[in-house]
Formats: sequence, structure tokens, C-alpha cells
Amino acid sequence: MATPAPVFPSAVATSADLKVAANLVQSALAVAITATDTIITVRDGSRFQANMLLSIDQEILAATAVNGNLITVQRQFDATTAAPHAASALVSVFIDAWHHNRTATEIMAIETFLGPNGQNLSKAIVSTLFDFPAQTPGGTLAPGLNVIMLTPVPPGVNGTDQKHYLYIPNGTGAPEAVLIAGGTAVAGAASGTVIVTCANAHSGAWTIRSASSGIQEAISAVAGVGGAVSVPAGQWDVYALTTIPKRVSVVGNDRHATIIRNQSTTTGAFRLDAPFVSDFNQSMGLFSLTIVSSAVGRTTVDVAAPAVYVYGTGLMTVVADLSIFNHDIGIHLAGPLYAVVERFRIWTFGYAGIYVEYGDGNWIRNGVIGNNDSTSPPIVGNAGIRCKHFSGLYVDAVDITKSYFGVLLAPSGGSYCSFGFFTNVLADTTIAQGWWFDATNGPVNSMHCIDCWASFCGIQFADSGRTDGDGFLINGGASSSGFAFIGCRAKFCGGNGFNIIGGAQIKVVGAEINANSQVGLNTRSGISIDNTAQHVIVASSQIGNYQVAPEDEKQGVGILLVGGAGNYFSIQGNDLTRNNQAALSILTPFAPSASIVIDGNLGVDGVWTTLPSAASIALGPTNYYKITGTVAIGTITGGWSGRRIVLAFTDAVPGGVIATGNVVRTLGAAQNQRMTCEFDGAVWWVQ
Repeated sequence: MATPAPVFPSAVATSADLKVAANLVQSALAVAITATDTIITVRDGSRFQANMLLSIDQEILAATAVNGNLITVQRQFDATTAAPHAASALVSVFIDAWHHNRTATEIMAIETFLGPNGQNLSKAIVSTLFDFPAQTPGGTLAPGLNVIMLTPVPPGVNGTDQKHYLYIPNGTGAPEAVLIAGGTAVAGAASGTVIVTCANAHSGAWTIRSASSGIQEAISAVAGVGGAVSVPAGQWDVYALTTIPKRVSVVGNDRHATIIRNQSTTTGAFRLDAPFVSDFNQSMGLFSLTIVSSAVGRTTVDVAAPAVYVYGTGLMTVVADLSIFNHDIGIHLAGPLYAVVERFRIWTFGYAGIYVEYGDGNWIRNGVIGNNDSTSPPIVGNAGIRCKHFSGLYVDAVDITKSYFGVLLAPSGGSYCSFGFFTNVLADTTIAQGWWFDATNGPVNSMHCIDCWASFCGIQFADSGRTDGDGFLINGGASSSGFAFIGCRAKFCGGNGFNIIGGAQIKVVGAEINANSQVGLNTRSGISIDNTAQHVIVASSQIGNYQVAPEDEKQGVGILLVGGAGNYFSIQGNDLTRNNQAALSILTPFAPSASIVIDGNLGVDGVWTTLPSAASIALGPTNYYKITGTVAIGTITGGWSGRRIVLAFTDAVPGGVIATGNVVRTLGAAQNQRMTCEFDGAVWWVQ
């Protein structure tokens, strides 16, 4: 007597599966039968029906159809022996052992599906129920397309699932994941074929089984109507990309308990796949698990294998509560709208922790991205968050540590990055720049950074490619515009705290820029503003060497203005008092027509600079000058439109000013007399 196999959960049991019983149903054979007859005649067939089990002597027969007194039967049911039976032998409907065993197996299948205490009730499908036993179809497989007979067809396997991988191990030939390309297989059928594409030849005792520990098969079971697939606690091997279609979520038990071991070194673990069609009911989800790659010691940048690939225009896709280790890319966003990536840890990556290739209105929040430890440098050029194209990106409460770049926005090939909102994001201990807004090959516009940090950038890994990385770097000329850095911090970076190389409409307000230039004493500044930048505001910020050990007081200049063609600068209300060389320095004089306001800065205003009198004097960054000597001043250089300075003449017989150059009037002076001069872009007005 064999134990009957349940049909649940791949199908729902019917009377044909469970059989039909009735009380006190009995008749006699009207005609004797042989051991091979499949139609019997009873004296009274009125109470018999299809799917009953009939006992005659020592044989059990299964009724498949009833027509009056004629009953079509299946002989030797439940491993009994077919035998001749005489006329008048009783034909009885009994409750046999088979009834109990079949009912018991179905009950156990249902209980397994529900789980202890109904723990699986909230989840439509449990992946382990679809991790089918390996089959041994026999024969040989050659590189290319091969037809494989499955007997039976496992739940969740269909020839039409052409994003579904199976796995071929054992036998002769390298094990491999193979993609279904077609076939007649229908999930749950007695048999059917799948056509698969092999890279290798296989012979001997090769087998075929799930490539995803049942996860892809469970996904296929709910793909048509949508639902959730539960992956229980445990360690589950995957050998190929598992595709999650629209309206399906995969949910682990907990990211500390459900571990996905990606055994492929060339593909990722999950692809959330919503094609680019005008159907906004495409949300997908991946929750509460850890993904670990089998590859170790990555030394090159390879974008081919993200652990999680979110593709297409799925609306409100959610990826949450994940830990990802040792993949080229942790999470790759390629097209989603309003996706949410939250509560994550991405550690030891090749190209990027999170790569926003393109997509609009997406959220990244509450996570940690980093590389393994302080003794192993990250791969050259990688980034904690790397962006190529977006219109609307919201990043909040993310800690990025020990990557080559922290946050890198680098559009190219006609792409752009616009409307980025970063809050409480930390770029810490990077090889190069903490933040790089690189508009060299595409526009970067409308970036808002609030309470963001860059610390220890460009000073780690001293023996393996250390750079003088800036805390925040903006470059790219006029294609960079609309930056707001509010309450940000740039501290202990190897290069400048902020390095503004071009760009327009940039404001740094309420910042703390402290003890930068750590790769060399006095070689870098708190803020460096290039002469191609336009419309720059620095206000209410503290810039200097504050509350640090003497050996860390390396920041030379508070604000360095290259000058030249730069225009529309406002430097107001800053504390620039604790810099080694100068609070504010202007390398190249601004054009006379430049519109510049430098006012109310501690360390600049109220600081008197002594100049000897001459026919022409050159101003520095301060606005207060003690003039020694007796020569009258006729030309003053270093002015810009709106600049106002104070001259105090200290000689007993000072020369004052004379209208021979760009000074508009002659005015004598007495000892210790002050004059106020204001530049209109062409000449100095004196009073």
C-alpha cells in the first residue's frame, strides 16, 4: 500500500482525488467478471456513483463512471490484486485505509502551508513548498537549445515562463543555470517539456531542479493575480537571477534570519521587473532578507551584477529591510517611479552601493553603505550612491563610509540630474571627494543638501591611493546651477571643505567647515570658489580650525576667491577667525564691473591692513586700511561694483587722494583722518 501524494498546494483536491463514500451501499454482481474486465454489472446500481471505492472479495476497484447497473472501474486499486469474481459476489462501498491516508496527506499539506500557529496565513505562498526534488530525465544535453521532459511538471514551472531559470548540477559537465525558452510544461501536470538554453554539455546522471530554492517557482504560482511569496528563515542558494513581476512581493522572515546566498558570480540575485508600458498598477516589493554573494576579494569595477535590480516604470515599488554583501552593485534603479528603498545595509561593493541609472521621484532612506574595514581600500572609482539620471530624488538619513566617492552625481550621454533633496546624509572616510556634483558631461541642477556631512574625505588608506579629496566638489560650468547647502558640515577632509569650480546659483548657509587641508598644512581652504562660478552666497557659516588638536589645525584660508571673471558673490556674516593664513583671500582681482558683497565677516571686517601710500595701491580682501607715507593716492585697484573701503591716514603730513586715475576727486587729509571710498564699477567716489 503506497501513501497517496497530496495535490495541495499546487492544486485543490476534488472528489476524483479524495473519492466519495456513502453508508450501507452494497449490491451483488449480476454477471461474473475476469481479472481484466473494466466494466462490471450489478443487480442494483441506483446508489453507486463515480469516484466511489468498491470492495469485491480481496480486491479494491475505483468507480470512474456509473450508467444504470453498469459501472466502469479501475482495477487493482491501492496495490490490490486483480482477480476473477463470481456472479453474486458482493460489491460493497467501504471506508478503506486509502481514504484515511489520502485525507491525512492532504491535511498535512494544508498544515504545512499554514505553518505553526498559522504563521503563514498572511503570506500567499511559501517558497519551500515549491523547491521540488531534483529530477533525472536522462539522456544528454548539448550547448544550445535542449528539450527536457519533466515527470511530473513541478508546481510553478511552465514552458511559457521565459524569465525562469532552472539548475542543472551533477553528471558530467559544469553545473549551470539554464533559462526556459519554451516547452509544453504546465505546472502540476503529469508530464511536460521545457526547452532550455545550455552553455555546457551534460551527460551521465545529471539532474534538473530549482535554481532559486523554490522562490522563482513560488513567484510563478502567484504572478497572474499578484500576491506575496514568503521565504522562511534559513540559508537558501540561488544560482541565477530571480525575477519578481508586477504586483508580486518577496518577503523574508527577517534579514537576520532569511539568508539568500547568490552562487553566481555573473548575475545578481533579484530583478524587480515592470516593463515600460502605460500600466501604473506595477508595484513590486522585496523585504526582510540578506543577500550574500559567493564572490570574494573583488578588485575590479563590474556593473553587470547588482544584488537587486529594479527595472521599468513600476509605481511605488518598495525594497526594504535588506542587508547586501559583496556585490558589484547593491541596488540598481533603472527606471522606477516613486520607488522606496529603505532600512538597508550595503557592504563591500564594486561599482556602487546604490546606483540610480535613471528614474524619477524615488526615495532612499535610513541605511548604511560602506566597505569592509580600514585596512582594505575600496575599488577605485566606486561610490556609495552613484547617480546618472533623475528628475526628483529624495535621500534621507544615509551613512556612507569607506567608499572611493561618497555621493557622486555624474550624468552623461544626454542624461541629467535635477531636483535632488539630500537630508542627514553622511559621506565619511572616503578615498576621494565626499560629495561630487560632476556636470562635466551633463547638467546637474537644483540640488538641496540639508544637514549633510563630509568628514575625513581623502585622508584614509594612506598607503593605497590617498587623495586630497574635497568634502563637497561642484564642477561643470554653467550646466551646474541651483545648489543649496543648508547647515552642512565639512570637517577633517584632505582637500577643501567646499570646492566650487564653476556653477551658478550656489549658496552655503549655516555651515560648519572645520580643519580641512589634512593632507598638507595650509595647502587647501575651507571654501575655494573658482573664477568661473557665478551667483555664490556664503553666509552665517563658521569656517576655520575650531576645537581641534594642534596637529589638525591645517586649514590655511577660510574662503579663497580666485576672482577674475567670477561675478555676483555675497560673503556675509561668517566667522572666519581661526584659519592659519587668512580669513579671506582673493587670488586674482575681480573685474571692476563684478557685483560683490563682502560684509559682516569676523576675521575680515574690523581688521586693519597697513599699506604704504603710493600713486597706485592694490587692495586686499579686507575693507579697512591704514595708509602710511605722504604720497597722494590717484589709483586704487582691487575694487568691484559696490565695494566700500575705509582709508585712515597715519602720517603727520599725509598726501590724501588725487584725481589722476580712477579716483574722481582730490581731497587732502590730516593725520588720523578717515576717508570712505565706494567703487561704482569704474571710479572711486570719496567722502
